[in-house]
Amino acid sequence: NLSLANLLTVAGAGTSTFTGGGSFAGLSSSVGLRVSAGDTSFAGGLQVTGSSNLTGNVGIGTSSPATTLSAAGSGYFTGGLGAGYATTGTGNIVASDFLLSRGRLGVNATGSPAVEFGVTGSGYLTGGLGVGYATSGSGNLLVSDLAVIRGRLGVNATTSPVTEFGVAGSGYLTGGLGIGEATTSPGGLLVKGQGVFDQTLLIRGTGTSTFSG
Repeated sequence: NLSLANLLTVAGAGTSTFTGGGSFAGLSSSVGLRVSAGDTSFAGGLQVTGSSNLTGNVGIGTSSPATTLSAAGSGYFTGGLGAGYATTGTGNIVASDFLLSRGRLGVNATGSPAVEFGVTGSGYLTGGLGVGYATSGSGNLLVSDLAVIRGRLGVNATTSPVTEFGVAGSGYLTGGLGIGEATTSPGGLLVKGQGVFDQTLLIRGTGTSTFSG
């Protein structure tokens, strides 16, 4: 093992190899480990108590790091990880810009997510959510294609809707409304079965209304 109480300076373009371990007390103006040029390889372990100043790329598990810090293998952090932003929150990942995942991403997942983005639990968005279409509207849900709701859907509902589709307030359709049967007639109301109206039914237009019953 290599143990230093003062400064170790390695200069030049060659490669320095330590077959044992290295222990350094820390880094101040004259104490610690500084590597300014060339490669330094530790075949054993390296333990640094304090700060370190490394000029160049650092590789963990790789002898050819492509970036400032490259790790070949798994990683474990007892604290947080910040990208472009410092964080001390335990278990947090904080990115000051976008976060890119090349594979599947699971939030609160106990196993591998079945799709590209999986969430186990509830979610809350202060902005909007776009599926197949980008949106920046606060509180908006924008779907460019088919939306499948496995449970009940409440629009402007304050509590759980009592039926599969519940609306609290008024509605406006530029097309037609079919109940029990599809219709594409603009402004048309097609009811297949019994229609019960508790209030006045107002019919406008020059067309013909037919009641079979």
